Amino acid sequence: MKDKLAILTLGAITLTACTAGQTVMGRIQSSNDESKALYEQVLQENISAGLDKKNKCKSPHYQNSRNAINELGRKVDRLYAVTQQFGRYSDVEISVAKDQLIPAVAYHIQGLFDMGDTAQKQGCTKIARTAYEQVVKNYPGHAYTGYRERAMMELQKL
Repeated sequence: MKDKLAILTLGAITLTACTAGQTVMGRIQSSNDESKALYEQVLQENISAGLDKKNKCKSPHYQNSRNAINELGRKVDRLYAVTQQFGRYSDVEISVAKDQLIPAVAYHIQGLFDMGDTAQKQGCTKIARTAYEQVVKNYPGHAYTGYRERAMMELQKL
């Protein structure tokens, strides 16, 4: 009887851990979907800005793109803060934040490049410069060297 009770208890613990794992994975996927949706908004606004021949550099689509990029940037900042505050957050929360941080950073950097490239093609050097400078300023780590180098090359073209 004790053996059956132990197996039932172990099964309940496993089920609880499995359910918690699914919940965590659901949160990660939901956050990644949110980052992707913001990036898709950036893309759409940049495409619209590139097609806006009438307003060119004054296109409201650039501001909409900037708003979505800024929201991605705030998300990156929030996630990064969680990964650096050991003791304040549980190991699971820190792990979840790290898993969400990687795609959020990628979408943020790519959004900045997309905006800079679109603006550069339209002759909107101020908008392009701001986007490329943000890559250089916000991503100083060794892992981002290639991105910074590309941004600096684009800045030299302006």
